[in-house]
Amino acid sequence: MPREISDEAVVAAEAAVGREELRRGALNLVDGTVIGVASTAPAYSLTATVTVLAAAAGLWSPSAMLVAFFPMLGVAVGFYWLNRRIPDCGTSYAWIAKALHPALGFFTGWVIVIADVIVMISLAGVAASSTLTLFGAPTGNQSVNFLVGALWIAALTWIVIRGIRLSAKLQWALLAAEYVIVMGFSLWAIIRVYAQHPAGSHVFRWQWLLPWQVPGGGAPLLTALLAAVFLYWGWDSAGNVNEETENTNSVPGLAMVYSTFVLLLIYVFATAAIVMYLPANVVQNTNNADIMTTMAQTIVGHGSRLWYLMVLAVVSSAASSTQTTILPTARVTFSMARDRIIPKAFALVHREYLTPWFSSLVMGIASIIVYGVSVYASGGLGAAISNAILALGLQIAFYYGLTGIAATWYYRRLLLENAANFILAGVFPLAGGIGFFYIFYEAAKGLSVSAFWTGVGSMLIGVPLLVLSIIHNPRYYTQPTEAAGPEGPAVAGGSPALAN
Repeated sequence: MPREISDEAVVAAEAAVGREELRRGALNLVDGTVIGVASTAPAYSLTATVTVLAAAAGLWSPSAMLVAFFPMLGVAVGFYWLNRRIPDCGTSYAWIAKALHPALGFFTGWVIVIADVIVMISLAGVAASSTLTLFGAPTGNQSVNFLVGALWIAALTWIVIRGIRLSAKLQWALLAAEYVIVMGFSLWAIIRVYAQHPAGSHVFRWQWLLPWQVPGGGAPLLTALLAAVFLYWGWDSAGNVNEETENTNSVPGLAMVYSTFVLLLIYVFATAAIVMYLPANVVQNTNNADIMTTMAQTIVGHGSRLWYLMVLAVVSSAASSTQTTILPTARVTFSMARDRIIPKAFALVHREYLTPWFSSLVMGIASIIVYGVSVYASGGLGAAISNAILALGLQIAFYYGLTGIAATWYYRRLLLENAANFILAGVFPLAGGIGFFYIFYEAAKGLSVSAFWTGVGSMLIGVPLLVLSIIHNPRYYTQPTEAAGPEGPAVAGGSPALAN
């Protein structure tokens, strides 16, 4: 195993002037798992995505969540093994650069950054509208929506800069409230279906978990899968805080794998509850701005204030994900700047808080600008959010897929040593990576022009930026790639869950 560095040595290193070090050992396994789950923002993600998912797959929406889980798990296992040897907060950027090629690493870093900036359109929009609803204010004023969303981004950027422990504590509180409310209302809806049979409701059928029975065949399923990919996206944030987590070679990887299983439980259960309880025309209405609140209102009735709990959960979820989008993005750009392939200012670390303050600040400002443009753009915020979700599905599929392939390639010399190596470091990540590229290719063919170019066009901006980076630091791009040495990935029974 890689040599462990003592806490005393790390603290001494962090105290040295000019060192680009984050706060080591600040988080544990549970903190990492909470960050991984909170980064996906279940309440927000369901609110923003279920209508797109259901419009494609209808009652078979839970099957899309199941299908999307398997390549997600495969790639999460790949993240685990890559983190064991290369615990870099740049995650996919650093791993792909070392395993495949530095240029591919830079491009992947750009895709991660632009995806995180684009998602702020949806995050800030949902946070703003839900906050206004929570306080009984109208949500139709563009300027008010922009002001509230911008304030959310600014406040959470400040928290991210203030320190990783403060960020983790806030995530604990936000996720606890969100999880209890979402699962509680989902269970309530299912009980109502069986006890009262509301008009338009459906009793659960096991065939809804069979993707080959989706009405319309492969095309609707692929669109649903793209939406499901967006729903799961975010668990890898647990990897971006690996340099700030105890046992940095093992704990962050476990947190990422555990997060995917928690999300599977939440999403299949909640998605099933929504399509069971609400009439199909309500669930599949892509103009419905908040499907979770709609479900809560119909359960408790408009005369009760209990449905405001769901609004609170959505606000909490959007705020949580806003924070955990700024946090990992800042660490990717920090890692890239540390390698001197983007301006070195992005590697600046706050002397007191030991956080990448400049990267965090730039991410916050860029998010406010992009959100402002979307608010006032032609077609409005709703159209921008719909395009953003499908565009993000392409970008996520690209960098998850490439990371899965990189994991297998990095461990290529060890795959035939035993069956555990072959399956866990070979088959799982490779199958997940290929699965994501298949989803990318097939889904891209069915997207609207605007959604396609929002996703692919913004990715291609990274090409001229890569050229500038090569001109700036050509030596970085001539370094040889790496492969895992004789220390095999399979330990303690060959299971990530048992690794030390």
